[in-house]
Amino acid sequence: MVDDDVEISKSITLLFNKEGFYTDQASTIKDGFYLASTHSYDCLILDVNLPDGNGMNLCQNLRDH
Repeated sequence: MVDDDVEISKSITLLFNKEGFYTDQASTIKDGFYLASTHSYDCLILDVNLPDGNGMNLCQNLRDH
């Protein structure tokens, strides 16, 4: 998950963990790109408005990568 809002990240992480899913968190596009390009994930949750850019651009960059 890439989201800079700590409370939202915490809530979503708790819900996913409760259902048995392991989650990683990042709060910037830079960190999110690093995690997503070095690990294999079944799902990515991206915030659109991040401090260093747009989550939609991150999604496109990951697809291109």
